[in-house]
Order: sequence, then C-alpha cells, then structure tokens
Amino acid sequence: MDKSFSRTVILIVLISLLAGCGPSTANPTPMPTTVATAQPTTVPTQKPAPPTDTPAPPTVTPAPPTATPVPPTETPTPTPEAVSVQLSIDDILASLEGLPIDEFFEESFRQLRLRDPDILFADGFGDVYGVELGAQFTNLSTDYISETQRLERETLDLLQTYDRSALSADQKISYDALEWYLATQVRGHAFTAYKVLINPVWGLQNWPFDFLLEYPLENKQDAENYIARLSNIDTWMDQVIEGLKRNEQAGAIPPKYVLDDTIAQLDGLLRIQGSTPPDAKTLEVYNRFNSKIYRIDDLSSDEREALLNAALTEIEETFIPAYQALKDHLIYLATLAVEDPNQWKLPGGEAYYTYLLAYHTGTDLSADEIHTLGLAEVARIQEDIRKVAAELGYPAELTMAELNQRISEESQPITGQALRQKYEQILAAADQAAEDYFDLRTSADVVIRSEPIDIPAYYIQPAPGSSDPGVMPVNLALSPILVNYNEYVLVHHETIPGHHTQTALAQELDVPGYQRFYSVNPYLQNYQLLAYTEGWALYAEQLAWEMGLYDDDPFANMGRLRLHLLRTVRMVVDTGIHAKGWTLNEAAAYLEEVTGMPQSHSRLTRYLVNPGYPCSYNIAKLKLFEMRQRAMEQLGDGFDIKAFHNVVLGNGVLPIGVLESVVEDWINAKLSE
Repeated sequence: MDKSFSRTVILIVLISLLAGCGPSTANPTPMPTTVATAQPTTVPTQKPAPPTDTPAPPTVTPAPPTATPVPPTETPTPTPEAVSVQLSIDDILASLEGLPIDEFFEESFRQLRLRDPDILFADGFGDVYGVELGAQFTNLSTDYISETQRLERETLDLLQTYDRSALSADQKISYDALEWYLATQVRGHAFTAYKVLINPVWGLQNWPFDFLLEYPLENKQDAENYIARLSNIDTWMDQVIEGLKRNEQAGAIPPKYVLDDTIAQLDGLLRIQGSTPPDAKTLEVYNRFNSKIYRIDDLSSDEREALLNAALTEIEETFIPAYQALKDHLIYLATLAVEDPNQWKLPGGEAYYTYLLAYHTGTDLSADEIHTLGLAEVARIQEDIRKVAAELGYPAELTMAELNQRISEESQPITGQALRQKYEQILAAADQAAEDYFDLRTSADVVIRSEPIDIPAYYIQPAPGSSDPGVMPVNLALSPILVNYNEYVLVHHETIPGHHTQTALAQELDVPGYQRFYSVNPYLQNYQLLAYTEGWALYAEQLAWEMGLYDDDPFANMGRLRLHLLRTVRMVVDTGIHAKGWTLNEAAAYLEEVTGMPQSHSRLTRYLVNPGYPCSYNIAKLKLFEMRQRAMEQLGDGFDIKAFHNVVLGNGVLPIGVLESVVEDWINAKLSE
C-alpha cells in the first residue's frame, strides 16, 4: 500500500517558498524575486573558501452528532477501523516508566505521534510508527485534546526524572530536543482555544477533501474504509464545530471577511452555485473514488457497483450535510465577528504572540528583536538590489515595482523539455560542487520528475528505510512567471544543498525518531521544528551562491535575492501587525512599497490566522549564519565548512536553540584540542 502522502506537507513548503513564508492557498500568487551580492547581517563578509582538506481549554458540551444514515441493504456496510486499540493515557505512562533512556526517547515520542495517525500518513510515516490506515479521522474532541495534553505534561515529568548529567553527549542532545518539544507543547496548553481552526488559507475544512483525494485504494478493505470515513465525517465535523465554540468562548473569532472567504471556499468545495444544492456526483471525493475503484482487480462488477452506491449515499446523506452544518456555524460566527479587520486584535495578546514566536522560531527572540532584525535585513537587501541592478544596467532611480516590470518585460522564460534540462543541469552542478562543502551526505539519489501539478516544484523525501530516491516533481508547462529566474532557487531549496541534503540524510542517522522524521500538521497550525528544515533550505540557497553556482547567471542571482526580500519583509509585517499595532492597511502599504507588489486583505490573511509562522524560516536561516560566523571568528584557520555542516546536519532535526548549544559545544571542543 502506498502510504506516502508527503506531498501534502511539501506543497506547503514550496508554496511558502514562492509566496514568501507562510501557508497559502492551493494556487499561489506569482511573486517576483530580488537582488544582492552581500550576505545577511550575520553572514561573513566574504565567501568561505572550500576546505583544503577534508491553561486547559474551556469546557464545551458538543452538540450530539447527527445519526449516520445506514446504506441500503444491498450495499456494503463500512467496517470498523482496522487499527489496534489505542492504549489509555494511564497505560501509556505506565509503559514508559523505568525505560532505559534511549527506549524512552523513541517510545514516548511514538506514543505522542500516534495521537494524530492521519498526519503520520500524510507525512508518509505510517509504517515508521506502525499505524494502519483506518476508517476514522483523527479525534479532535475536547476530551481527546485534554488527554493528549495530559500525556504531554506527564511525559515531560517522566523525562525530567532522568539524570541528564549522567547521559552521553549524544543522549544529552536528544534529551534537550525532546524536553524542548514537550515543554513548548505544555506551555501552549494555555492557548489551545486561540488557534484559528477554520480559515481560507489552510483551514480544517480542507482536510477531509485533501486526505480522501490522496487516500490509497488498492483492495476492497481500502474502499470500505474510504466509505466509512465518509460515514464518520459528521462526528469529525461536530468536533471541529466544538473547537469553533472554544474559539468563540475565548474571543478568538477572526474578522468577518475571513469567515466570509471561508464560507465562499466551502461553496467551492461543495460545487454550490447560487441556491442550487450540492450534487454528490460532481464532488471530487466521489469522482476520485469512482476512478480509483476500477483499478482494484479483485472486485466483481456487482461489488464495485455496490461500493459506488454506498459512497454516493454517504456523500449525499452524511458528508454534504456535515459541511452544511459547518457553513451554518460560520454564518453564525460572522454575525459576531469584527467588521473592520483593522480593528481586529490577536486573542491572548502579547503573551500568546510571545509564545507563538518561541514555538515557530525555536528561539527566545522577542517581537521587538525580530522586528528590528527584519527592518535591518530589508534595508540591507534593498541596498544589495540597487547595486546588482546597477551592475546589470538598470537605472538607479527605478522603484521596485518598476524593476519588477522591466525584468518581466526583458525576461526570456523557458518551458517544456528545455526547462527540465535546465533543472537537471542546475542539479548536476550543485551535486558536484557539494563535494567541497559536505562530507556527510545522504546515500539517496535525487531525481527530477515531470508532473501536472499546479505549482512549479516541490520535494518528496525517500520512503523511510527504502532505497528510493528523493524526487523533485516539476510542472514544465506552468505559467513562466511562476518559474522565471527562480529555477536555481527551486533546485537549491528543494534538493542540493537544501531539503534533499538535510531530510534524506536525517532519515539515515542513528538518532531518535524525532530527530530523523519531523511531522507537520498544517491544518492545526502544528509547524514545530519546521524552522530547522526550512531554515536549512534558506541557508542552502545562500550557500549555493557561495559555492559559485550563480556565477554564470546574474539574473538568476537577482531572482534568488528578490525572493529573499519577499520572505524577509514578512518578518516585519508579522511582528508589525501582532506586536506593533499595525493595521492591515498599514501592513499592505509597507509590503507594496518594499516589494513593488500590490497587496490586499485576502493576501494578508495568513498573518491573521497563523501568527508567528512567517518569522520562522528567516530567523532559523539567520541563526545558522550567526552560528557559522561565530565558528569562523573563534576557530580562525581551524574552521572547516565541512565540519560545521557535519555538526548542523549530523544530529538530525533539532530546535534552533538546542542546535545553537550543540554548535557552541563543538566550537569549545575544537578550541580545547
């Protein structure tokens, strides 16, 4: 069974790359790119030469779920979920007590991941964690969330009973990583009700559609589980509405336009036009099932027909009514929401935003520090853009909007096989150049694969434990504006020296699972540790320039730097809105001035529904360069870029604060040699 749904997460990664840090809609708006030759504030002033030698949520009584219609007797009844019975929290905690520390690392985190089995499949880790793909969506009820929070609290307590001083150096790193994860989760319990669960950017309303569209159908049991999920959607949707009631009690209702946009999105998902009721046969969840079921060879025509009838019945009698109930609740919330988005304030105020910054960046940087850093970076990049634009013959007085226009008019975009050949040439050059910068490299190959996706490219890591290559799917026919002068950035970010270099290697390391595999649930705004993986990918883009991979194409370097500016301004805007009192109008004006791109409320929605996240990538990248600069200054001639990369990559996925300590220990060890 193909259980790798990693595309779900990697789409977010690539969309964020193009849209400039933050989750986006399925059709990202094309972004221009930027120019500069200088490094970030914390980056060395010259290219390093290659080495010469090697509080509990409010209680809400959920509305009773509507009765699930029973399919006609001639159609199959969905079977119970084929998953082993989940242990109680008491039993899990009892099983963890007294384990040797290495076993505790693995098993404690495994039990926490099992609380959200669906996302394990979406990330491609179902086999790693021993989960069967069953008939129920992950439980989102208040009681289940409270149980999970208890598991997090008491697992942290158990971890802290171990004597850290008695652990080996590698065990101390794993201890610190797990402690950071658990402590951050526990700290966030007080803000559970503040997450904006439903929104048009990446809200929970999309999850059943996305999950079912990727659901593998290889046998009759898979088909019956698919139908069972359709039949259970009302229970799951009741839990989502229960979460919205928690939002309401906490005062965490987004502006009215956000709710209105989400309602319009629901109409699109259900193919609603005007007052016409949804037609189940037009929905993709039916059509995809219809097409996949004919690929199951061992089904008779009668069985196939019965399964199709059962799916259609559940969509008509359960799936569509569940979504209509959600829409009705959003219409109700819209009557309570702030009309003017400029008057909206983040629920939980400063305390919540401070937590979100720590959660997303893995650092203790304050909003003021991040805002100041962002402004300085924007000014530096703008100056670099002016220098490079002058070198390319553009007038110095051009505004960013005018520069964008000139580049668009004078570009020579390519598509089709010529574009694929260019991708492959960029990848081959990066692979060869990496030999001088890395001696710790993944054994997995990486390949370019053409796919009819609606974005330029993304990355799929090899299936854990397999000999599969990493894959960079690309759309060779997409509008050139999405790709032009970003080809180099796409390859370097997604493959070498970016995601493939880090992600595929991490899977091969002898470290606990949470350092080898990171799991992200975008629908619950669970992006923990994404700062490391995306921070590395942004670091890799800059590193690729340092490796000389842009020397023959100054326009490609301009593309890299313009894209860097887009990400950097989002640090400023996010902190501006949530810590500096900026209105959306002020934020839009700032973005338009700096990037030369028109803005709108809908394009600013990401900041309202997922605050703190837009700061994560860039802060992690800057921290990596800060660590490298510190190592270069303290080690002098003893600095080795390969050795530095060994330290950064050789311990797997780590919180940025923990990684800083690891690098500092490495520097001190080198100095004492």
